[in-house]
Amino acid sequence: MEKRGWLVLEDGSVFEGCGLGAKSDVTAEFVFNTGMTGYYEMLSDPASAGLGIVTTFPVIGSWGAAFEDKDRGRPCAAALICRQVSECPSDGATQDIGDYMLSRGITGLSEIDTRQLTRLIRKTGSMRGAITFDPSYNKAALIKAVKTSEPKCIAKAASVRAAESRAGEGKKIAILDAGAYRNIFNDMCALKYSVTAYPLETSAELIINDKPDGIIISDGPGDPKTCNEFTDAVKKLIACGIPLFGIGLGHQLMALASGFDTFKMPHGHRGANYPVKETATGKAYITTQNHGYAVDNKSVDKTKAEIAYTNLHDGTVEGLRFKSGRPCMSLQYYPQTGAYVLKPNAMFTEFLAAVGGEKNA
Repeated sequence: MEKRGWLVLEDGSVFEGCGLGAKSDVTAEFVFNTGMTGYYEMLSDPASAGLGIVTTFPVIGSWGAAFEDKDRGRPCAAALICRQVSECPSDGATQDIGDYMLSRGITGLSEIDTRQLTRLIRKTGSMRGAITFDPSYNKAALIKAVKTSEPKCIAKAASVRAAESRAGEGKKIAILDAGAYRNIFNDMCALKYSVTAYPLETSAELIINDKPDGIIISDGPGDPKTCNEFTDAVKKLIACGIPLFGIGLGHQLMALASGFDTFKMPHGHRGANYPVKETATGKAYITTQNHGYAVDNKSVDKTKAEIAYTNLHDGTVEGLRFKSGRPCMSLQYYPQTGAYVLKPNAMFTEFLAAVGGEKNA
């Protein structure tokens, strides 16, 4: 017999559905993702830590999972909400979506009217909520619990526990890991760089003393302002003279370290079809994004940085070029022009050239 569950949002809205995955009570911030595919990636991405993801595409699980989950043990999405789960995953799948979620402790609900739920989130903004499988749940108590929960720096928990290195044939890249998806590590290795990922708590001095040819501050989950303890280190990395590139949360931390401001977006950018305009050329790129915070364009000090990319939907800052006298740049999204193929945009290619990896790229 199927197990029923309830999603209770902080505004008092209640949605009833069928249990999926771990089927355990959970509290999360509920957001929607417009991607038609890639739900395993969105669930396993550490940048999704603490989030309950509502999929706008109606049928989830058609492809199944047929890959090794190398990021198991690191934070992932808290929950998944969907309309319908496919009962016939594709040939070659080793797990269906429910088994995969169970293996990672991800709670879910299917048979939810995700169109109605998405419209609600678009109208009110992302909301905290709770999933419960107790039919006698206390609605008022659940709402009080989600409203009074304190924000935490979840990027620290999403970071690597100790430095991880992989030797290559080319220059040395240091990654300050704020909860990076494994892609950035694998992609740099594929380009033959020697790569070391450092925990977020690593001092700037230690990274600089290791003499990397380039530094990347990675993407990661949560509110950048909960990571204020790390902005001094980021400020030192900006000033150190080594080519520096920030991605996602790293982009936001570089902005905060430069005295700019960030803000929580109403419902964020989560999906594989966000158009971004390059300021210098007017070219537009379709990007994959997964974030709920952005740099405030009005706070950007034009003497310190220029806005290199903007979002064509809402005008938010998608990239910064810092005026530090050497390549020091950042992007809100992963630096590729397709959803799954490493194809660096012009600014990231410039960073790789400054590292000395023209042959690698």
